[in-house]
Amino acid sequence: MVGKMLCLSDRFCPNHYSGFSRFQDNIIRRVTDNVNVNVNVDIVSRKGSLPLYPLRLSRLINKRNPDFFYSIGFMPPIFSKIPVVITVHDLMHMDFYTWFHKFYYKHILKRLLRSSLVKIHVNSFFTRSELINRLSISPEKIEVIYPGLEESVVQPLSEKLPVSRYGSYFLYVGNNRYHKNIPRMLEAFAKMPRIFNFCLVTQETKDLHNLIYRIGIQDRVFFLQDINNYELGCLYQQSVSVVYASLCEGFGFVAIEALANGVIPIVPNKTACPEVCGEYCLQVDPFSVSSIYYALNQAVKMKASETLEDRLARSNYAKRYSWDSCAKQTWSSILKHVEYVKAKQ
Repeated sequence: MVGKMLCLSDRFCPNHYSGFSRFQDNIIRRVTDNVNVNVNVDIVSRKGSLPLYPLRLSRLINKRNPDFFYSIGFMPPIFSKIPVVITVHDLMHMDFYTWFHKFYYKHILKRLLRSSLVKIHVNSFFTRSELINRLSISPEKIEVIYPGLEESVVQPLSEKLPVSRYGSYFLYVGNNRYHKNIPRMLEAFAKMPRIFNFCLVTQETKDLHNLIYRIGIQDRVFFLQDINNYELGCLYQQSVSVVYASLCEGFGFVAIEALANGVIPIVPNKTACPEVCGEYCLQVDPFSVSSIYYALNQAVKMKASETLEDRLARSNYAKRYSWDSCAKQTWSSILKHVEYVKAKQ
């Protein structure tokens, strides 16, 4: 097969700590390694407002005339005569954005995803069940392909960790959007003894600043930015635990990176994180400050008694998630779908 692919990217996204950014970079970078046919990739960035963007995509497809279209995000064209593959990372927009986002998912995206030309990739069986139960998508249209571990943030495990400048600390890595649930994590942390600090690899907002001063932990909270992957790996390894009590996760990249560095993550119980982390995590009710506080204390006890073997077991578990494997499955599925659609036309 010789073909031309139009690929939708989110190159405007500046946050290289986000799971979406890591996914798109790794998948696009590996296209030539995993596609054994001549595929010319034509990448477009996502621009424009949500209501009109599917229409813009359809116009781009007509103008550039590709053989198939792959959307790394949740955006399909509003109409298409060519095969379409779309990766749906989660249904976050239905719960944590505007009423229009919810309307778009329930009444527009739902119809577009049902098209016989569309194949859907998801990052977890959790998201698969969400699509089936909430949008009534046929299970046969959905394929689960787990993303990979960002190996550049993984540092070799040793018996003794170097002393951190932040002392004994908990760690959060990610963006500061509402669904990441940072305020409840901070409120739970405020109940911990003063010997502990909290490092957040994210941008401080005015609301977070005000909350930190209101609950009196301003001298124990550190916001870190412009961290490279080596520094991030060191932050993971030296932490007591990685606190990732998000309200919505379609996979949980940060939790896997914590495990790869031998650290147990605190994750939300009603997301994809328990599926992805298996037994190597502490589960919490993300809406409950007391639940998160209890997990913080459990993490302290586990840290005090853990062995190098414990840390190695977590790290080895995380390494089952491979970007090479993810890319191979992704591009193989895309090409199979293209051939399937063409055979039926």
